[in-house]
Amino acid sequence: MTTPRITRVRDRYKLPHATKPLFAGESKDDLPATFAPAFWLVAAHGGAGVSTLEKFWQPAADASRMWPQDEDSTACVVVARSTKAGLEAAAQTILNDTGSAEIIGLVVVADVPGKLPKDLAHKLRMFDEQLPVWRIDYLPKLRLVDEEQLACWRPGDAIDTSRRAKKLGLDEQVPAQVARVGEEIFAAVRERRNQTSADAD
Repeated sequence: MTTPRITRVRDRYKLPHATKPLFAGESKDDLPATFAPAFWLVAAHGGAGVSTLEKFWQPAADASRMWPQDEDSTACVVVARSTKAGLEAAAQTILNDTGSAEIIGLVVVADVPGKLPKDLAHKLRMFDEQLPVWRIDYLPKLRLVDEEQLACWRPGDAIDTSRRAKKLGLDEQVPAQVARVGEEIFAAVRERRNQTSADAD
């Protein structure tokens, strides 16, 4: 997997392989909140938005800027801000030696409202040619809620796109776009696992 014009990963973007399991909990069949992560969020740089997305998506967990190795799932999503530095960090991170971890795609979190400048939009299209890219719009309501109080989307939850839902706080409802991205990533991971199981049979 490559991105144009980058042939070597600079040292500061090289992430280590986890030397022990990142998930140390005990899964209980009747408690989805205890399930092992279905996918890991790997920040391409500080302030990418991983901690917020981890709260929004029940199947996700922060990989703490490492590549998971000994896990039920080693599917990873790289997360970056929609800035020049953020997208360059994403390009470098995607070129890492990930060991047994697999990069499923890239999530780009908007740093400001509105459209991307043309040069950044062009960079983003270059990623689109290489791997799935999901975009998260700027969420001004994040300024009004404690991160620990953020609502959580779980697989199977209905995604409410009604006018009423748009008025709810982020402690009451995961924004429809954010929930939809989580749903698409979860589906991609599940499809990949099913394909791997079929190939092994």
